[in-house]
Amino acid sequence: MDMRDGRPDLPIYSKDTIKMLRNWTVTPAQMDSVAKEKTQCHIDKSSVSGNIAVVRYNVKERECAPYFLIKEDGDWKLNLIMMQKTIRFNHNNLWHFDTKNLSAVEPYNFAFSDWKLDKYGYPHQSR
Repeated sequence: MDMRDGRPDLPIYSKDTIKMLRNWTVTPAQMDSVAKEKTQCHIDKSSVSGNIAVVRYNVKERECAPYFLIKEDGDWKLNLIMMQKTIRFNHNNLWHFDTKNLSAVEPYNFAFSDWKLDKYGYPHQSR
């Protein structure tokens, strides 16, 4: 993003993500925003289970949504399809899980076992 490379076929994307992105336009301003946001986020934990992984940020950094990855052809790829299915943002750009689609995130629950979700899908640190 910081290089403003908006090509949909970048090797960091999963095959399904590439198919989805072929119909999207990503502007330089959007790429700048994502790059800036990620420099302000602090990785809390990376978790792997089989061929899926999650990179998540501190639960208090609500502007920093987790990244879902899938292993394809021996390499880790961003699974933006799963992120699109399960993550939502409110009017303040704070992320939460889509409570109507929590079953879609179940394969990734291993990465969030120390968090609890409120009734709106916002994560909180378990006590």
